[in-house]
Amino acid sequence: MITWTREELKSRGKATVKMYYWKLVLVSLILSAITGGATSAGRNGVKNSRSASTGNVDVSGVLSGINPMAVMVASIAVLVILLLAFAIKIFALNVLVVGCKGFFSQSMTGEPEFGILGNGFTRNYWNCVKTCFLRDLFVGLWSLLFVIPGIVKSYEYRMVPYLLAEHPEMSSSEVFAQSKQMMDGNKWAAFVLDLSFIGWALLGAITMGLVFIFWTSPYMNATDAALYHRLSGQDSYGNGGYDQGGYSQTGYAQDGYTQTGYSNQGTTGRDGYDQGNYTQTGYDQTGYNNQGSADQAQNGQSGYDQSYFSDK
Repeated sequence: MITWTREELKSRGKATVKMYYWKLVLVSLILSAITGGATSAGRNGVKNSRSASTGNVDVSGVLSGINPMAVMVASIAVLVILLLAFAIKIFALNVLVVGCKGFFSQSMTGEPEFGILGNGFTRNYWNCVKTCFLRDLFVGLWSLLFVIPGIVKSYEYRMVPYLLAEHPEMSSSEVFAQSKQMMDGNKWAAFVLDLSFIGWALLGAITMGLVFIFWTSPYMNATDAALYHRLSGQDSYGNGGYDQGGYSQTGYAQDGYTQTGYSNQGTTGRDGYDQGNYTQTGYDQTGYNNQGSADQAQNGQSGYDQSYFSDK
C-alpha cells in the first residue's frame, strides 16, 4: 500500500495554490457553486419545513378555501422544476465537476489550462454521465441504510472524478474498481485529512466566506488532487521531494533541472560530457585549448575525438 502523510500532501497543495493562485481560486469557486448549491437548498428546505411544523396555526379554515386545481398545477410545476434540476445535475454539473477535478490534477505537474474544464463534455461524455450517476445512486442507497455506510461509500468513490478526467476510456466498472483499490486502507486517513481543515473552515465562516473563497477552498482542492496523484503512483516521495513531479523542498522545477544545473546522470560519459568538462558555470577552461583541439579530458571515450580537431 502506498504510504503518505497529511503534512506532505498539504505542503504540496499549499505550494500549488501559491503558484497558480487566481486560476485555482476561480475554479474552486465554480466547484463550490456546483457542489454546494444543492446542499444549501436542501438545508433551507429542512429548516423551513421544521418552522412550519412547529407553528401553532389553525389551517382548517385556510384549507377549505384552496382550489384543488390550483394545488395540482402547483404540484406539477414543483415536480417539473425538481426533475429539471435533477437532469441539469446529471447531464451537466456532474460532468463539469469532472473537468474541475482534472484541472486540479493537472496543476500538480504544470500550469493548468481552463480548456480542461470542458473535457468531460468532449471525451466519452455518456460514460462520464453514467458513471457519475451510478456513483450518486450507490452512495444514496447506502445512505438510506444509515449515515455511516453512505460516508464510507463516498470515500470509496472519492477518486472517480479524477479517473474519469484522466482516463475517459475506462468503463464505469473499471473506474469504480480502481477508485476502490486506491482508497483501500486510506479512507480513514482521508477522513482525518479532511478534518484537518476544520480550522480554516471555521475561519471562513467567521469572515463571511471570504477566507473560504480566497484560500481554504483552493487549498483543500489542491490537497485532494495531491492525494490522487500520490495514490495513483504518479509521483514518488523521497528525501528531496516528489521525484517525477519535480517537486522539491524549495518548490516546483518544471524544466526538470535542479538549482545546481545538470545532474550527474545528465553529465556522464555516456552522454558525451565528462563530469570534469561541464561545470555549473559552463565549459571549464581546461575543456578546450587555444588551438581548438581537445585535451586529455576529452579523448575518444568521453567526448570529442582528437581526429576531429587537429593542429591544422
